[in-house]
Amino acid sequence: MQVLGSALLLQGSSVLYVLRALKALIRAHAREQIAPPPEVLALLNACQAAVEHLETLSDSRHDDTTSALVQQDSSQHIGTKEAAAMLGVTQRQAQRLAPTLEGRRLASGAWVFDRDTVAAYAHAINERNAA
Repeated sequence: MQVLGSALLLQGSSVLYVLRALKALIRAHAREQIAPPPEVLALLNACQAAVEHLETLSDSRHDDTTSALVQQDSSQHIGTKEAAAMLGVTQRQAQRLAPTLEGRRLASGAWVFDRDTVAAYAHAINERNAA
């Protein structure tokens, strides 16, 4: 990580840590039924793209420590079927919600979701329906 005047350069595992922090912030916003600011979503998308790039690099380099961090975080990842069950919707509807749920499409075409994000979204929906 480097500070370049008013800019911040993140590399490697630092990107993953910032991504996790942004996801926690968005989950907190979802619990309060507040839409996160567009700048936060833009930063989240940039971090996700960087992590995907790191995963692509790690396919060709086995000594990349960031790929180990990404794999370690995979216990929090769920597929479309589980996300749909948690939300009480069809798998297709869960796929439609993927951008809202911070879903990530793998090279295989399958969607992967963060379990906590889906749970927070489901909770926010249930709270809104109960009110």
